[in-house]
Amino acid sequence: MEAVSPQAHATLYAQDMLFLTQEDVAKFEQVIQAQALQAKYAHVAQPQVAETTAPKSAQVAPVPVADKSVTPQAATPQTKPSQTVPIAPTPTSSPPPVAVQQQMEEERPSEVLLPSYRGAFERQVLIVHRGGRLSDAEDLMLRNLIAACQLSLKDVAVLDENNLAASSKEAMEKLNPAFILSFGINHPYLGGFEAKYKRVTNSLSSYVWADDLRDLELDKALKRSLWNVLKEQFNL
Repeated sequence: MEAVSPQAHATLYAQDMLFLTQEDVAKFEQVIQAQALQAKYAHVAQPQVAETTAPKSAQVAPVPVADKSVTPQAATPQTKPSQTVPIAPTPTSSPPPVAVQQQMEEERPSEVLLPSYRGAFERQVLIVHRGGRLSDAEDLMLRNLIAACQLSLKDVAVLDENNLAASSKEAMEKLNPAFILSFGINHPYLGGFEAKYKRVTNSLSSYVWADDLRDLELDKALKRSLWNVLKEQFNL
């Protein structure tokens, strides 16, 4: 049954008393008083029941655990065992037999050396004279003749008979003169002359064969014959 406050009971009693009997009113008042007492002593504390708390278990200190983290180590590269590659022995070449070596030396082309001469040979004019060293008079006449042809020692090569004989045909071909003036020498290395004071021209060079310088020094007619052929050669 829902609890009803005393004010509500009074209100109900005042409104409904005309419809209740005396007996009902007495019972109703008893109920109201019982409820009032119950409400009055409802705040009295109930006997406290001792709370039984289970004893706390002794706290055990944590056992230190060793750090199991492992520092990663660099992997050691596995080296393969070195394999020894067999090296084929180098064949040792034995020296060739003496006969073969001599044949190789004979077949090897030897270097062609030019003969020794005076001058720079810039105009490729070769002058050959008899004997070795010229006398002062012969040398002076030769220099005057060279100058008369509007040349100098830098334009010509003056070759004596001794150096010509020590040379070779291959050396003369390597020298390759454009004009040859020979005083008293008709040598095979020079190509050979047919007549004196006659200008001979081929596809490679021109030739003039004259008397020895010693003879020219004493004979003016020979000098004139030589000068006429030289004027033709050098357009003088």
